[in-house]
Amino acid sequence: TPVGAFPDEPKVEIVASVLAERACKIHDDQDFQARVARVIDPQYGDRTENHEPEDQIFDRLVSREDEALSDRFHALPWEKRRNILDLIQDPRLQIFGRRLTYAEAPDELSETEREECFQWQVDRILRDGDAPWLTADGALERLAEMMKSSNPVLRTRLQRYTEYVASIRNVAVQFPHGARQKKVG
Repeated sequence: TPVGAFPDEPKVEIVASVLAERACKIHDDQDFQARVARVIDPQYGDRTENHEPEDQIFDRLVSREDEALSDRFHALPWEKRRNILDLIQDPRLQIFGRRLTYAEAPDELSETEREECFQWQVDRILRDGDAPWLTADGALERLAEMMKSSNPVLRTRLQRYTEYVASIRNVAVQFPHGARQKKVG
């Protein structure tokens, strides 16, 4: 954050150029960032290598090169964004870029990339009870519980939500799109 951004921060007696130089060193030192993250986040040690990119947001900073490429990605029309994704080194940004492209301009992705994005979407909707987010089945269960103790007006509104969530779930399970392969092993 910029110096002076917070009203209660202590006065810094270091020249701005020295602060900028130190900030650059920290920004470019991935190992240092990982060590600091482990100290700051007590749950860091419990993470596995196979976690979602959303869980990796604060694991490390984005390189200056990828920041610049990300800015270019967002400034270009959809038909030119796909090429930028191949230049980005950070796998988190690549995944988010593909997902964004899938949502806004799926035809700009290869068939394989579209299928991967679709399977990710289906997994978000249908994941079994171990998901850290609210799945369609979980939402339907909560809505059913809420409907039991609600007044008629609210119950009607909740019924519309139930129908909407059920329709999303039904699309996700229909063949061939939602045909999920069970993981073996």
